[in-house]
This record gives sequence, structure tokens and C-alpha cells, in this order.
Amino acid sequence: MILPATLALLASLALALLLMPLAGRLAVRVRLVDTPDDTRKLHRKPIPLVGGIVVFLSSSIVSAAVIAMMDVPLRSSDQTELVALLIASLAILLVGIADDRFNLRGRQKLFGQIVAVTILIVGGFQFDQIRISVLVIPFGVFSILIVYLWCLLAINSVNLLDGADGFASTVGIITALSLAAMSLYLGYYVDAVLLLALAGSLLGFLRFNFPPARAYLGDAGSMLIGLVVAAISIRCAFKQAVAYAAFAPVALLAIPLIDTAAAVIRRRFTGRSIYAEDRGHLHHVMARSGLSPRASLVWVAALCSMSAMGAALSVFTNQVEYALASVAMVLGVMIFGKVFAVTEFNLVTRRIREMLRSFFSLRSRDVTDTATHSSIRLQGQHD
Repeated sequence: MILPATLALLASLALALLLMPLAGRLAVRVRLVDTPDDTRKLHRKPIPLVGGIVVFLSSSIVSAAVIAMMDVPLRSSDQTELVALLIASLAILLVGIADDRFNLRGRQKLFGQIVAVTILIVGGFQFDQIRISVLVIPFGVFSILIVYLWCLLAINSVNLLDGADGFASTVGIITALSLAAMSLYLGYYVDAVLLLALAGSLLGFLRFNFPPARAYLGDAGSMLIGLVVAAISIRCAFKQAVAYAAFAPVALLAIPLIDTAAAVIRRRFTGRSIYAEDRGHLHHVMARSGLSPRASLVWVAALCSMSAMGAALSVFTNQVEYALASVAMVLGVMIFGKVFAVTEFNLVTRRIREMLRSFFSLRSRDVTDTATHSSIRLQGQHD
């Protein structure tokens, strides 16, 4: 299966390189561009938002061609799931294009994401239980809810990470390649071809997205990456119903998941909506710390590779500890190396100390005012 896998990677890479110049010119004509602002965005001139379209076309065309050439019999359930994945990918792509062009509201975008995930579920993307050692945990009626939560979390985590040149593309490449290696090891050859086609198309696009970027993925591209990775991880990992396989996809997406968790903590603990926009994401923090765009990208690639290695080892050795340890190492490097999530870590530890102090302290009858005040710098300059 090495030949079809290699062909999928190289053919999608070449097709993406061919499609990008044409797609870029077309995007400018129809005004599908990302216009800079003075609050969140780091670029200074309009950039075409065509990465998602190119990635979808190149990976879909190459995947279909290579799978048709492979001498691998597909069960009817596999065929149904592959068709569902194609339709769901097209749906999320259209939602992303609409958001890139017309700036949809959060609830409108979420509705489109739910529709795409529903297509996956109807097509058979479900799992029923997980086994941890000798303990079997059945999900029952909650299995569908877990699929919704996993897919929406993956989609929006990658989407939130896509705020700097090459970030989402690099994470997508490393994640797809790692999950492809796991798929080949577990015998899911068709899924490996899909992932390698995705990785190849992202590699071709990265030539135009590498700092300083000449094109962006857009919401169409970042959400597409999250959907495909989430869907194939359900087929290859979660359906294994064992802990080491189930935790591997979580470790693969450690960087976008940590960025999303930090955003939720930052906003909720300061009384804001979790949908509020700010400049506290990973790429913003790295830019403020003085790292160049390329140095920031190297950091992200290194951290993502660390978690991907742990995810792969957990599958190859049947040990969940590697996946958990890799996520802990990435988080530790970020916090204690003061790369990211330092403020959010302080917010959480401060809240825990306050809760413990409140739980163990005895309240005097004469004390009526128990209000406290604390401050912490989230963003901006010291002065």
C-alpha cells in the first residue's frame, strides 16, 4: 500500500500547486479576500481566502482517483461513510466560503457546522463504547452527542488557531501525516489515502501560506481540516473502542485544543462571552513576545510534532500513557517556558486557591462583607 499512499501525497501536492495561482486571481475578482483591521488581524494588506477551496478540490480529486485504482474491496458501510464525508466536507466548505465572504454570525456558522456533522452521523460516523483496561464504558444514547461534541470541538479549535501565516496549515499537515501513519498501522488503507491527499494539498498550499503569506486558508479551509481529521479519527481510532486509540486523536489536536481551552478560560473567568474576540490566541501571544512569524511557526511545528509523536507511540505500543504524557509535555513547555497560556494558568490557580480558602476558612459572625478584588494583566503593554 506504499505506492498508492505515496501517489496520493505527491499528486495532491502537485495539483494544489497548479490550482493556487488561478484560485488566487479568481478570489480577488469576487472579493473573497481577508481585509486587515486594527484589532485582531496581523497582516497589512488584503489576502485571498482560497486555501480551503484548493485543498478540497485537490484532495477530493486525488483521493477518488487513487481509491479507484486500489485493489481494496470496500464494504457498503465504507462506501456510505466515504460519500457522507464528501458531502459533509462540501457542506462545511460552503459554510466557510459564506463566512469568508459575508462574515456570518457565530450562531449561523455553528448551525452550518451542525448540519455537516449531522451528515457524518447519518452516514455512519458513530462509536458505542470505550475500553480502559478491563473496564468497558458504553455510551448508549450519548454516543451521538459525543460525536457532535468531538467534531464541533475539532472544527472550531483548528478554526480559532488559524490566525497567523502557516499555523493551521502546518498543524493540519503534521496531524494528517501522523493519523495516516496510524491508519496504515491499523490497516485502514483507504483512510490513509484520504489523509495523505489532505496532507499533500496542504503542503502545496503552504508554499503560498508560508510567512509572509500570499494566500489564506480562510474559515473554509480551517474548518475543513478539523472536520476531516475528526471524521477519520472516528473511523480509525474511536471505533477501536480502546483508550490508547481514543486518546491519540486528542493528542494530535493538542495545540488547537489548548488554544481553544485557554480562550474559554480567559473569557469566562473575566466575565465575557466565550464568543468574544480578543488578541489572546497563541499567534497573538507569540507576536507580542517578539517572535517573528517564521520563528512562531517553528515553535508551533515543534510542539505539534511532540504531541503527534506521543499519539503515534500510543497506537504503535498500545499504551495510552504516551498520548497523555505528550499533551502534558506540550502544556508544560507552553506554560513554564512562558510561551503561551501563562495568564490562563494563573487565572485557574488563583480561582482554585480562592475556592480552597473559602472552603476551609471559618466565617466570623461579625463579618458581612466577603468581597475580594484581584487583578491580572491579560493583554496590552505593562505601562
